[in-house]
Amino acid sequence: MNITPVIPDGYNGPIKQLTCRICKHLFYLTMADYERLQEVSYCHECSLILLEELERNQAPRSSIPPRQVPRPASLPLKQVSAPIHRPPEPAFVSPRPAILVPQPRSIDRDKMTVAQLLEEAKMLDKTWRYKEALVSYEQALQRDPGGLAAFYGKGEMLSQLGRTREALAVYDEILHLDPTSAKACGKKGCALISLNRYHEAQAAFDYALQLDPSDSGAQSGKYFLSSYIFQNQEVEENAAIEADQTAAKETLAKPCQSAEDYYEVGNALITLKRDVEAFEAFARSIELDPLNLDVYERVGSLHFYRGNHEKSLAIYNQALQIFVDCAKLHEKRAKALVRLKRYQEALDTCDRAIQLDDMRASAYTQKGEILHQLRRSREALDAFDLAISLDPDAITPRKQKAEMLADWGKYEDALAVCDQVISLDRYDFYAYWDKAQLLARIHRDEDALAAYDQYIEQNPHSFKAYQWKLLFLSERKRYADGLATCEQCIARNPHLAQAYEWRGDMLHDVHRDEEALASYEEAHRLDPGDEGILLSKVGIFVQAKRFDEALEICEQAIRLAPTKPSAYEEKGDILTRMKRYEDALPAYRKAVQLDPQHTSAYEKTGDVLCELERFAEAVKAYDHMIRLRPDCDGAYLSKVRALEKLQHYDQALATCNKGIQLSPENRSLLSARADVLKKLLRYEEANADYDRIERIDPRSLYVLSSILGKVDLKQVAAAKARLEAAGKELSDEAITAEIDLMHEEKRAAELKAALRASPLFQPMCLLMQEKQEWTGTPKQFKELICSRFPDEFATWYRAPYKYADELKKIAPELRVEGIAVSVPPETTLITLTKTVMEKQLDRSEEATPGPTHQGT
Repeated sequence: MNITPVIPDGYNGPIKQLTCRICKHLFYLTMADYERLQEVSYCHECSLILLEELERNQAPRSSIPPRQVPRPASLPLKQVSAPIHRPPEPAFVSPRPAILVPQPRSIDRDKMTVAQLLEEAKMLDKTWRYKEALVSYEQALQRDPGGLAAFYGKGEMLSQLGRTREALAVYDEILHLDPTSAKACGKKGCALISLNRYHEAQAAFDYALQLDPSDSGAQSGKYFLSSYIFQNQEVEENAAIEADQTAAKETLAKPCQSAEDYYEVGNALITLKRDVEAFEAFARSIELDPLNLDVYERVGSLHFYRGNHEKSLAIYNQALQIFVDCAKLHEKRAKALVRLKRYQEALDTCDRAIQLDDMRASAYTQKGEILHQLRRSREALDAFDLAISLDPDAITPRKQKAEMLADWGKYEDALAVCDQVISLDRYDFYAYWDKAQLLARIHRDEDALAAYDQYIEQNPHSFKAYQWKLLFLSERKRYADGLATCEQCIARNPHLAQAYEWRGDMLHDVHRDEEALASYEEAHRLDPGDEGILLSKVGIFVQAKRFDEALEICEQAIRLAPTKPSAYEEKGDILTRMKRYEDALPAYRKAVQLDPQHTSAYEKTGDVLCELERFAEAVKAYDHMIRLRPDCDGAYLSKVRALEKLQHYDQALATCNKGIQLSPENRSLLSARADVLKKLLRYEEANADYDRIERIDPRSLYVLSSILGKVDLKQVAAAKARLEAAGKELSDEAITAEIDLMHEEKRAAELKAALRASPLFQPMCLLMQEKQEWTGTPKQFKELICSRFPDEFATWYRAPYKYADELKKIAPELRVEGIAVSVPPETTLITLTKTVMEKQLDRSEEATPGPTHQGT
């Protein structure tokens, strides 16, 4: 075996870049050495190690018979992502993981070229080892003080490490070397945003665009400032979306071969809302390069923000199989576990992240959130304080701390922390929003409104604070104050269509519909391209049941924005309200076609299909919604109801279990599962779910349905026995019907016993043994009974009609004994008749056995 040579000092000829098969590190050879050695598989350092192992194992190997020569360890087939043809490994190499994480070179670093150092830094960057990458970039700069690539890399690593001020200094240094660099200006702007120095960032982006109007980094930065910081309503959002979509289509048109290519394709497909293809592209990128953690993070984040936390967790678990000691990965895994409410597991994962890097402020913030969920408030507070001490400018731990203090009942302390957050970033609207929400929570509504006004004074041309203030007032039905707020906004921003639209909403709420329509018209005039303003008018016409006019507005909105789903969904809603389900269905399906991520349209499609009794199709629609929003309880419940209609009870139970796993205390799902379990004749489990509902919230209306839904297991057993004895099929419906029949029989038996226990029943039977027929008035009937049975009726009713009423009540049972009774007002007189013996016997056989008397 040859030792791989190193490039000699002072060499300036052609070189060959290779990857070591053991450490996966990039290394270089002179072209002369590469051609001379023909096959080079290992870097210089690894070749030395292998040679030492070869010499140590030479004697033992010579003593092994040929048939016992150890064979190279082979990997399981499932670990091989793609066929890669490599020379056979040395027999003495011990088995190792399928994927080894490349390590920084430790031998002869002083002999590494700038190109080698830059390649090493890129490798360390994509594997999130930013501190090590920073070292490589700094070493490259020591060798080439003017190397711009190393400067940019150093700035990026400092940003990743949260050392933003140092990163800013790096970008200033680049601009000193190259004052016309639009890229450096853009990077500087991003650093300034991280430092909340927004006006300086805007100036940096403007200057970058002067140098290069096509610079995408500066364009994105300026759009971010305008849209999310300064809340500039004049920003053309649609134009930005169209530009992104155009760029995405251009990306898809390019050839795709490398892992980086597939990563870019995945992002382009996400922009175009082609999610299935996007995730396939990301998977291919990981397959080609399993070491790029940015791809894992992108996939995990997409699943996370779509509510698919199980898949988010799975991708981080996959990455951790390779990068077991990556603190950032453990932290992201903990975040997914929190959303799955697996708090103890999340806490253990977070502790592992801190163990690996005890200076990660974000890990302590995450730990504080978990401890808050576990109601370990004192420990949570300590974690938040530690995060703040590590990163004094961090906003997130302060927001989490304020929330925890509020839940702890320490409202004044929480408000003080909210004020700290506002002081750190006066343009962060949600800092004011958090404060307003907290004030509203403790019923300080006027102070909450003052918090919104505080932001409005800071940024008077942003509609966001007006919008939330209006929503706040609307929820409290303070419509006059809402109208005054609209007028205030219009006075300051007469060009804002949203202000007129909200004024229309407020006017509609106070039933001033003509003025509301006029306000909507003005909003539409100011922003004729916004179909949402047109659709705002729909509610007025629907409330007035002017459905045709409402549908016409929807058609106008569709003509205005044929590629947007909102108008189609609104049209479907109107048609559904009119019970025109067949017409509503294509409207909802068009909304889904235009936006495959439109969850509410899938849900409404399923609901309409259920109305049309097309339950199998409805299940598919609900499945789409669950894939998009796995945490949506309503989708699981709707799917269960559709599956019950199809009598697919096992599938319905599996759906309930999945929903309850995500939301263990959801009473609707627990009630639905209990219903399904009854269909499957699993009554004990059903009762257990009903009991669980009562324990969760004893005051809930669900408790009433639980009480009604519970079954008596003894009655179930009796009903089953009766059905089996009769040879009938067992089902929940049959068992329920049999229990009802048992109740009816019991009631009939009790009524029969009650009638036969009447004071009149036995005397009548005895009396009619002596007579074939008797007719008389109620008074005469009383006299007859009292004279014949004086002791029995000495203390009974005095009024004759009471005797007639009691006689009428017991008439059905007397008929069983062969005595026909007619009582006023059906007849003029009371008539008693002894029926023919055969009829009497027939009826006695049909009825429950009772006392019988022989007539004379």
